[in-house]
Amino acid sequence: MAIAITLLILEIELPEYEPGQLLGALGHIWPSYVAYLASFLTIGVIWMNHHAFFSRVRHVDHVLR
Repeated sequence: MAIAITLLILEIELPEYEPGQLLGALGHIWPSYVAYLASFLTIGVIWMNHHAFFSRVRHVDHVLR
């Protein structure tokens, strides 16, 4: 899951811009940042649920320890 989170950022590319206009150029690709954040949070929630699930399984099934 950590690899998936890392690979998400590879889709965001630096846009072409005129000198002194970087902030404006980055502002035009704000949907990419929102999509990255949403994907990051979704994978994070899945990761936390996975961790919580197996914490509970260990308490029920001592063989998994």
